[in-house]
This record gives sequence, C-alpha cells and structure tokens, in this order.
Amino acid sequence: MGRRPMVTWAALAVALLSGAALVGCGSDDEGGADSAPAEIDLAFELPTAEMSEDASAALPALPVATDPTALGSGAAPGYLRGVWDPERGVDLAGAGLAEIEGDRAMGADDSFRIGSITKTFTATAVLLLVDDGEVDLDEPVATYTGDLTAALPGGDTVTVRQALGMQTGWPEYSNNPAGPFGEAIADPTKEFTAEDLVAAAAAEAPTPADKVTYVNTNFVVLGELVEQVSGSSFGEFVRERILDPLGLENTEIPDQTDTAEPTSHGYLNDDWADFGPEYVVPDEVLAAGGSGTDVTELSTSVGGTAGNGVSTLGDLARWAAADFGNVLLSDESRAARLDAAPSDDILPGTGYGLGLQILGDWHFHEGEIFGWESQLWANPVTGQVVALNANACCGLLVQNLLLITGTYPDDPDLAALEATIMSLTGGG
Repeated sequence: MGRRPMVTWAALAVALLSGAALVGCGSDDEGGADSAPAEIDLAFELPTAEMSEDASAALPALPVATDPTALGSGAAPGYLRGVWDPERGVDLAGAGLAEIEGDRAMGADDSFRIGSITKTFTATAVLLLVDDGEVDLDEPVATYTGDLTAALPGGDTVTVRQALGMQTGWPEYSNNPAGPFGEAIADPTKEFTAEDLVAAAAAEAPTPADKVTYVNTNFVVLGELVEQVSGSSFGEFVRERILDPLGLENTEIPDQTDTAEPTSHGYLNDDWADFGPEYVVPDEVLAAGGSGTDVTELSTSVGGTAGNGVSTLGDLARWAAADFGNVLLSDESRAARLDAAPSDDILPGTGYGLGLQILGDWHFHEGEIFGWESQLWANPVTGQVVALNANACCGLLVQNLLLITGTYPDDPDLAALEATIMSLTGGG
C-alpha cells in the first residue's frame, strides 16, 4: 500500500537520487527463483542461468545511503533487486545493510515487506471467488460485507469491480497524520481492524468517483469480503488457494490484524513525515518517529489486506511469472482484470485494471509501507521480470522507477515512462 495514497505527480518535483551514493552490486551465486513445486503452469518460465559479469555490470547501480545512520531525503540503508531475462539470464543483488544496528549486509535471500503489491494477492483472492460463483463483480460490495461500508459515500452501491479498479469515490484513510498511520508511529504495536480503518476513512473527504483514484480503503474492505464469503480467514484463503498452489513458500499474506516478520529491517528516512502541506503532523507523532527509526516491529494492521505482505525476490519473480495470479483465473476473470482504465494520477501513461497496474505489455504493482518501498514488474510477452525493494520509506518512488526503466532502456514503453518522469521532476 502506501503510507498514504500513491504520490500524485504534481508532488514529485524532488531531487533525483538525492542523499544517496551509487554503489555497485554483485550477482548472487544462486540464480533463479526460490525452488517450488510447479503445480500450476506459469504464464512464462523463469530463466535459471546466471547473468554474465558484463551484463550484470551494465545494470543500473543500486543507490544506498553513504551513511546509513543518517538517512536523508530519498535515502535507504539497503537495496535488493532481481532481474530475470530470457536472453541475459538472472541477476540477484543485494547492496547496503539489511539491519543497521547489527551492521548486517543485505542478502539476496532476505525477505521484506511488499506494501501494495499485497493488493495483487487480494484481487486474485476476490476473483477466485468470482470464478467460484460466490461473488459477482457488478454486485455492490455491501452485498457481501454488510454494513462495513455504510458510512462511506456510495457505501451501499459501489460494486466489487469498482473497488478492485480504484473507482469507488471512497475516502482515503492514510492521508491524515492524525489518523491511523500517525497513530501507528506513536504506538507501533497498536492493531487496527478493518472497521477501524473504514471509520477513519469515513472522517475524510471523498475521492473522485469518475476516474481511477488510489484508495487503500478499497482493499481493506475487499479483504473483509474474502473472509465473509469464503468462511475462512483471509490468510488461510490466500495460503490455500494462491500461495500453496503456486509454490510461494517464502511469502506470507496475513490476516488484517496479524503481522508477518521479514528478515530485513525497515527504517524511516527524512521524508517519512511528508504528508503534504495541507496536514500538520501531531507533535507526539513527530516525537515518536525520525530519520533512522527502525519500524520493523510496527503492526502492519495499519495496512492490512491492502499492504501487509512479506516476500522475497525469488517468490515475487514466481508470482510475476504467474502473471500476478492470472494463471489461477478463468479466461473471463483474467480478461476483466486486464481491462484497465487510465490511471494518470497514479502513474502517467499507465492503466489500472483489477488490482493490477499496466503499461503496454508490462504488468506491475508498486508498494510502500513504513520501512520499505517495492516495485514488481513483469512482461508476460517477453518473459522479463524486475523485482526491487529498498528498506526505507519514504520518497523513493522516482528513483525506484528509474531503476526499473534503466534495466530496459530500449523498451519503448519504459523509455516513454522515463521521459515523462524526467520531464515532470525537472530531470530532463
């Protein structure tokens, strides 16, 4: 998810790669995705041969902070990246530190919080229930969740399809630092139920319902839908219907109030309290956070089924090769998921399907939660995959996107995205 909704592009006039030094990174000896039983045919096969030293050296260098004890704007103590390319092979790289206090180096097998990439699992869970005949995409969400959304605008009419596609008009609960995300910094162990987060959203202004607008509230509600319809806990349903069939042994998508533990630690940098000029961060929140604060123990219930997942580079690659769960779905549900609406307010030139971002042939999703920022991109036509994670938040979106586009500079869609980013941020 985001600590708040994905940053609007009007707010992205930031210095690129500020506060960080470019540090070279080597390839891990164990190329390829985490080993797993191939119980389900993937959308494409992942390569296993290790990338050559020359090809690895040509990849963009991973930017880690020169001083991990002073995390400035856009800085992170560590980075992870995996590239799976049918022609070049596999490169798994870790740079910097997974844990500052213990001076522990980041390893390519470290696990991390994936933030909003969790939404791709939640969406797949909902669409599996559609294929089961238990859920209708064009029925109101309230048909399945009762009065959970009663206090939200259109709470009794917004459909499942609209919630999956970010077109509800529901308010966003994570914008206000006096709300759940500020409360989580002040009290990291506090647990938030779906009802808590929806109530916080109901106190905020509605979002536009006539276009795609990034709203975490949608996916918190959809997680409750999965539980109500399936009769299982959310985590159990995802494990039984998604993770186990795909062999994602190092991934955990927990229940709303549960927190999965990653092996890497996550930190705040100088951008963590930038909630926008319209908000004042409460003093008790500012006092509890700060650059370099370790937020690994923070309860991910503040993101819940919109952003609480933990995974590894290898498992994310396999998830990408499963086309973010599309291989588990019927042709009809898969087509509905890929029917994307323009989402320029999220990322210019892209579309948002049903819990999936799309740019040309690329399918992807971004992720942010206090302590970590991630990217997962896959091209099911070419079989190319890039997975990326930085163990700090916030303000890393631009540099992370440029690490993606720089991996495939000759790809026309990614080149156009990079040109747009550079234009909007004053970088070119």
